[in-house]
Amino acid sequence: MFAIQDSEAADRFGSESIVPNYVEYWFSKEDHLKGVIDELRRIHKGTPEILKVHHFMENVGSYTDEKLAEATGIPLDRVRFVLSEYADYKLGYKIAKCLIKNGECSFTAEL
Repeated sequence: MFAIQDSEAADRFGSESIVPNYVEYWFSKEDHLKGVIDELRRIHKGTPEILKVHHFMENVGSYTDEKLAEATGIPLDRVRFVLSEYADYKLGYKIAKCLIKNGECSFTAEL
């Protein structure tokens, strides 16, 4: 989610970025899965609106903050925060899914 999600968003799931121009991430099931799942729970608990955003996004090709706010009932001044949390939740979900399937997960994020 370009311009919504920070390049270092995966830091919140327990790994640390390695800088210069790219951020390299590596997660292992043994070391990180519990923390990833705990963070997903925190995001969901603190931002229950992400489910509304998910359903909205599955049914539109493009959107504006105003259309998202109108369709979901999320106050316009909260939309950007909820979108950021939604993007992080999707990332964390993909990390968890990869860890469960493969035992480890690694990827590069461009700064």
